[in-house]
Amino acid sequence: MDASTPFIEVDGLGNDFLLVDHRNEPGGEAALAAAIEEAQVLAPALCDRNEGIGADGILLVGPARGEAQASMTVVNFDGSRPEMCGNGLRCVAAQVAAALGSREVLIATDAGLRSCEIIEADHERGHYEVRIAMGPARLL
Repeated sequence: MDASTPFIEVDGLGNDFLLVDHRNEPGGEAALAAAIEEAQVLAPALCDRNEGIGADGILLVGPARGEAQASMTVVNFDGSRPEMCGNGLRCVAAQVAAALGSREVLIATDAGLRSCEIIEADHERGHYEVRIAMGPARLL
């Protein structure tokens, strides 16, 4: 990931992200791992709302993994890596489903596989309603 890397800006319920699609990039998982490391270094500058593009984080979409049609890695604005982000996953699911022409997609995350279903899609406006099987909530 560098200054010439194409990205799109996406928004999920007020969380905005830079989405970089690596599904068709040469080099597979090794290239994706390098892009993730680079995104962690670049995130503070890119996500800065005054000096950079401005975003809550970077979403890296990787190639199919096992039974999943794609993978998602989240890099927060400070360069840290959470296991997953629900609003980010909604954006990735919409992007992948639209690209595949499907209403259901399975996305691999650092928190495990997540089943995503597009409930409503307005492709012209870029608006999608996405249902995600997030798993059980845990009260600690």
